Amino acid sequence: TTEIYTLSLHDALPIFLDEEVFSLESLKLQLPLRAEWKNRDRPVYLQMDERVPYGFLIEMMILFKNAGFPRVGLVFRNQED
Repeated sequence: TTEIYTLSLHDALPIFLDEEVFSLESLKLQLPLRAEWKNRDRPVYLQMDERVPYGFLIEMMILFKNAGFPRVGLVFRNQED
Protein backbone atom coordinates (compact mmCIF):
# COMPACT_ATOMS: atom_id res chain seq x y z
CA THR A 1 0.00 0.00 0.00
CA THR A 2 1.07 3.51 -0.78
CA GLU A 3 1.27 5.92 2.12
CA ILE A 4 -0.56 9.17 1.52
CA TYR A 5 -0.99 12.54 3.15
CA THR A 6 -4.61 13.55 3.66
CA LEU A 7 -5.44 17.23 4.00
CA SER A 8 -8.98 17.88 5.22
CA LEU A 9 -10.52 21.20 4.22
CA HIS A 10 -13.80 22.45 5.63
CA ASP A 11 -15.71 25.68 5.17
CA ALA A 12 -14.16 26.88 8.43
CA LEU A 13 -10.53 26.55 9.39
CA PRO A 14 -8.53 24.78 10.87
CA ILE A 15 -6.83 22.58 8.30
CA PHE A 16 -6.12 18.97 9.21
CA LEU A 17 -3.06 17.22 7.75
CA ASP A 18 -3.35 13.59 8.74
CA GLU A 19 -4.03 14.00 12.49
CA GLU A 20 -2.34 17.39 12.96
CA VAL A 21 -4.18 20.75 13.01
CA PHE A 22 -2.91 23.89 11.21
CA SER A 23 -4.00 27.36 10.30
CA LEU A 24 -3.32 28.36 6.70
CA GLU A 25 -0.35 30.49 7.78
CA SER A 26 1.18 27.79 10.00
CA LEU A 27 0.84 25.22 7.20
CA LYS A 28 2.61 27.57 4.78
CA LEU A 29 5.45 27.98 7.26
CA GLN A 30 5.73 24.33 8.29
CA LEU A 31 5.36 22.61 4.92
CA PRO A 32 8.93 23.17 3.69
CA LEU A 33 10.50 22.57 7.14
CA ARG A 34 8.99 19.37 8.52
CA ALA A 35 11.41 16.45 8.28
CA GLU A 36 8.63 13.85 8.35
CA TRP A 37 7.17 15.37 5.18
CA LYS A 38 10.39 15.03 3.20
CA ASN A 39 9.02 12.06 1.22
CA ARG A 40 7.64 14.18 -1.59
CA ASP A 41 6.74 11.07 -3.60
CA ARG A 42 3.79 10.33 -1.30
CA PRO A 43 0.57 11.58 -2.85
CA VAL A 44 -1.38 14.35 -1.15
CA TYR A 45 -5.17 14.04 -1.19
CA LEU A 46 -7.16 17.18 -0.48
CA GLN A 47 -10.38 16.05 1.17
CA MET A 48 -12.98 18.79 1.26
CA ASP A 49 -16.66 19.34 1.66
CA GLU A 50 -18.67 21.14 -1.00
CA ARG A 51 -18.82 24.40 0.98
CA VAL A 52 -15.08 25.09 0.67
CA PRO A 53 -14.50 27.96 -1.79
CA TYR A 54 -12.91 26.87 -5.06
CA GLY A 55 -10.21 29.54 -4.72
CA PHE A 56 -9.08 28.05 -1.40
CA LEU A 57 -8.80 24.62 -3.00
CA ILE A 58 -6.63 26.01 -5.77
CA GLU A 59 -4.48 27.84 -3.20
CA MET A 60 -3.90 24.56 -1.34
CA MET A 61 -3.03 22.67 -4.53
CA ILE A 62 -0.52 25.36 -5.53
CA LEU A 63 0.95 25.41 -2.01
CA PHE A 64 1.72 21.67 -2.15
CA LYS A 65 2.92 21.73 -5.76
CA ASN A 66 5.29 24.62 -4.98
CA ALA A 67 6.58 22.73 -1.93
CA GLY A 68 7.68 19.92 -4.23
CA PHE A 69 4.81 17.43 -3.97
CA PRO A 70 4.27 16.21 -7.55
CA ARG A 71 1.07 14.26 -6.87
CA VAL A 72 -1.86 16.24 -5.47
CA GLY A 73 -5.36 14.80 -5.76
CA LEU A 74 -8.85 15.81 -4.69
CA VAL A 75 -11.56 13.95 -2.79
CA PHE A 76 -14.99 15.50 -2.16
CA ARG A 77 -17.14 14.74 0.88
CA ASN A 78 -20.88 15.13 1.07
CA GLN A 79 -22.22 17.26 3.92
CA GLU A 80 -23.93 14.17 5.37
CA ASP A 81 -20.55 12.38 5.97
